[in-house]
Amino acid sequence: MLGIVANTSIINPIESSTRFLTLSEHVVLIGARGWIHEGWSGEFYPEDLPDEWQVGYYGNEFQVVMVPASYWSTQADKFDEWLEESDESLKMICEWPAQGATAAQISEAERGIEALAERVLAVLIKVETEVSEFDLAIYMELADKYPLCFEIKDDLATDKRRQLQAWLTEEFAGKDYGIVWTGEPALQSNLALGSVSVTKLSGEVDPKQLRTLFECILAAGTENRNQVLIVDGEPPSMQLLTNAGIILDLL
Repeated sequence: MLGIVANTSIINPIESSTRFLTLSEHVVLIGARGWIHEGWSGEFYPEDLPDEWQVGYYGNEFQVVMVPASYWSTQADKFDEWLEESDESLKMICEWPAQGATAAQISEAERGIEALAERVLAVLIKVETEVSEFDLAIYMELADKYPLCFEIKDDLATDKRRQLQAWLTEEFAGKDYGIVWTGEPALQSNLALGSVSVTKLSGEVDPKQLRTLFECILAAGTENRNQVLIVDGEPPSMQLLTNAGIILDLL
């Protein structure tokens, strides 16, 4: 599970406050990984809310959602329903199946993403090992249709992470791609990659840390880049989502 660095000195405080004030007009889209969570019943969703209304209820509160790769098979008959039950303003970042996925899993993902194309903000691809020629060819095809955002496994050795990041830089030169940021100071430059920049958090993040993270996210924002904050977890922390919205409003 991805998470933020634990100490509160994660990133040096603002070096130029005027820069952040200038860029704060750029919106950060806040949302969760998935909206189907048993733990949200009674906490976020009313207990008597029908399952098919959850996506619309979620979309009334949040601007973006990450669609987990598992939904492509478990919710395969619901794609049109998602669009009908939610407002068109709800954008989606779609997870691609894990490396080594079967042909059936790839086909399910392709069908789902195509059905949601009008809402798709980016396709997120998790990278844990060297990428096969087969997978690379698929990623290149996706890059011709959507912005990509690569999530490099966070517990890889530093050298391995650097190797994969260098490989992405070489292979996807000229393509619209980004790399997920999880709060590491050394990887803050990831925020300035691609037209869609995703920051992903889970676990406990105190307000001071969250404010510092937002300051960094806003500093990397431009009118041509969508900055997205996704809260992960099972279920994603509603307190963290609430705090994120409050702090962003204050900046």
